[in-house]
Amino acid sequence: MGRVSINFDPLNRDGGERRLNVATTRVKRELVVFSGLQASQIDLNRMRARGVHDLKHFPKYAERGPVALPASAGTAGEIGANTEFEAMVAHRLRETGDTVHCQGGCFGYRMDIAVVDPHAAGDYLLGIECDGATYRHAVTARDRDKLRQQILSGLGWTL
Repeated sequence: MGRVSINFDPLNRDGGERRLNVATTRVKRELVVFSGLQASQIDLNRMRARGVHDLKHFPKYAERGPVALPASAGTAGEIGANTEFEAMVAHRLRETGDTVHCQGGCFGYRMDIAVVDPHAAGDYLLGIECDGATYRHAVTARDRDKLRQQILSGLGWTL
């Protein structure tokens, strides 16, 4: 693979992510994606624009569906640990050389700690639930246990 020019014109500018959002969400019936560009060819170290970041993850979503979203959303930036225990576990994992995101994932169903796959950019190897704030704030035991597991499994997490 050769080096790809990161000149995605409007996506490189502030607010470019809104253009991508409009292009992908205003579809009436069906969106068919044809692309010779692979997500792995877009080097986010060379470009910080949010629109380009979102474009990198769009082909994964188009190919794999919602399963691709948790890891992609998680790489956009870390939210931070909800508890001191989560922070301690994340710190220890980082000491062993792992890259971790606290509250990795998306859609309000985040993993307390998500370990990044070093061999597949944008993917996670492991999710760790710590029974922290999300667990404590669930309205019912069903929300806390059964429903959360079903949703996380649907988003691609193996529990």
